[in-house]
Amino acid sequence: MRRRLAAAAMLAACLGAVPLPAGAEGLVVIDSSAPALPAGTTVDTGASIEVPAGQRIVLASQSGQVMTITGPYKGAPPATAGAGGAGSENMLKILPTLLGSADQRQAAGVVRATDAAWRQEGVASPADVMAINSTDGGDICLYDPAAAMLVHNPSREGRMTIEPMNGGGKVTVEWPKDTRTMPWPAALPIADGDAFMFEQAGDTGAAIATLHILPQKPDASELDRAAQLAEAGCRDQARLLVTLVAKSAK
Repeated sequence: MRRRLAAAAMLAACLGAVPLPAGAEGLVVIDSSAPALPAGTTVDTGASIEVPAGQRIVLASQSGQVMTITGPYKGAPPATAGAGGAGSENMLKILPTLLGSADQRQAAGVVRATDAAWRQEGVASPADVMAINSTDGGDICLYDPAAAMLVHNPSREGRMTIEPMNGGGKVTVEWPKDTRTMPWPAALPIADGDAFMFEQAGDTGAAIATLHILPQKPDASELDRAAQLAEAGCRDQARLLVTLVAKSAK
């Protein structure tokens, strides 16, 4: 597998951003241009925060509601507004760990899918997040195997072989020029825990993806789904989903 997961730790920052005690109501910074309040910071809803002029943060609550604060701003965060969803009790613990700087993988030769510009630029919807990354591999989560999609670096084209690691037969697909996604081959069934190796013509290496089928949460917010992805080990997809939510925040 081209990538490996590193140990993660929660990041807490100053300026009223503190670790949340058990049962405390709080918020998580999911996107930020403010150095004093980086993504992953937890903020007590009653704390005073300061966002300088020209800087911006996006905060998320446990229910999945988000708010944007654009500086200059000083004071307690405004009450969250807008539709949210069912939030997991662990979401406010998982998101800081997921987004904090301690989770950045710096090992030589290791490239996270979420560090790849082609992957970030191609995510416009939650469905894009759930596509199976055949360029980088890794742990990848799905909700509905019947609707599985493949995604790869669109700068590459030509033949790709997909080989089940359980010993099944290989399948070959052809990537047209500048094509980012295609349906998963119907000839390859997917079960929870299955692993597949992807070999792209012209590449010197192969990518291996391990697939995890998750139970769907119809009433969950996208941030709660991100926490679910992270808990299942699909951390790159979780980050992409959080980034998507932050981009759409008003």
